[in-house]
Amino acid sequence: MLNTRPISLRVVTRASSQSLFTSLSREVKCPLYIYVFPNYKDKTYLTLAYTPSHIGDGELGPKPRKGVISFKVLSKDPHAGTYIVALKERCEFVELVENYNAHLLMPYSISSGKRTLCMYGEARDLEKCIDNLKAYYGAKNVYAEKVSLTHCVEEQARNIIHAHVLSHLTERERAFLLKAYSTGYISWRRRARLSELAENLNVAKPTASLMTRKAIEKIIKRILEMS
Repeated sequence: MLNTRPISLRVVTRASSQSLFTSLSREVKCPLYIYVFPNYKDKTYLTLAYTPSHIGDGELGPKPRKGVISFKVLSKDPHAGTYIVALKERCEFVELVENYNAHLLMPYSISSGKRTLCMYGEARDLEKCIDNLKAYYGAKNVYAEKVSLTHCVEEQARNIIHAHVLSHLTERERAFLLKAYSTGYISWRRRARLSELAENLNVAKPTASLMTRKAIEKIIKRILEMS
């Protein structure tokens, strides 16, 4: 008897080389976070992409892309990341998923030409969906693992937090903040002194204090901007 219980899968696939967003994902440092909104009446797909990276007009690649009716850069503020909206005639990946009654959680991400996503549905439907994805992209280019729905939701939350909050830190600021947390310097009951944090980071105490406070300030400011 076929298993008809709903399950969740985490899936990694190679994205289409003809895709506008796949091309961009190979050129920018940060992932692209993708939302797709099908319009079944007009048989078009509205796709919204966000990346913490700044993308200039010259980095959008050849125009127009296959299947793209129109697209527009909504924000080019280097401090706010880049939003791109595209109207597409087809979205092959979403069609492949929806044809098998699989539910795709948004946003999914594309990084360096690889798409990472979570989907859920009946076990037999997802099995057929994965088989179809392997037939389309190649068996070696599709990886799927069974996870809990809670895991999927948490992964989506991490994507959103990274895209809109943590990505605004420099690598150095993030390293200082993580070290301050792991050593216990940032804690309701402080377990490490500033001198210990500075020693762990191999910097002077004023530098350790400044960089940590700067990172915290950026995060709080970004959260307040989003609220």
